[in-house]
Amino acid sequence: TTEIYTLSLHDALPISKVGLLGGSGGDFVTEVLDSGVDVFITGDLKHHQVHSLLHSGIVAVDIGHYDSEKFMMACFEDTLRSKFEGLISVDKFEDSTEYMRVF
Repeated sequence: TTEIYTLSLHDALPISKVGLLGGSGGDFVTEVLDSGVDVFITGDLKHHQVHSLLHSGIVAVDIGHYDSEKFMMACFEDTLRSKFEGLISVDKFEDSTEYMRVF
C-alpha cells in the first residue's frame, strides 16, 4: 500500500477544535472556513484550497481520499456501537484492496 500524507502548517497554533471529513473534503472549504476549526483533516485538497485554509489560520491535513474514508468509517462505526449498544447491528465489510494504486 502506498501512503502519501501532506501536512501544511501555519504557525504553531493552539488547537481546540478539529474538523474531520472523509473523502474529498475540498468541496467543503467554504463551510470549514466558517466553522471555527483550528485543524481540518480530509482528503483531496487542492493547492488553492489549502492556501485559503492557511490564510484563515486553519491547519490543513490532507490524508488522501481512500485513507480518510477508511479512518472516518472506523470512527463512525465506533460511535454507532457505543451510542446504540444493543439496539442496532453494525456490520463491517473488510476489504483492504484500494481501488487506485500509485506507481
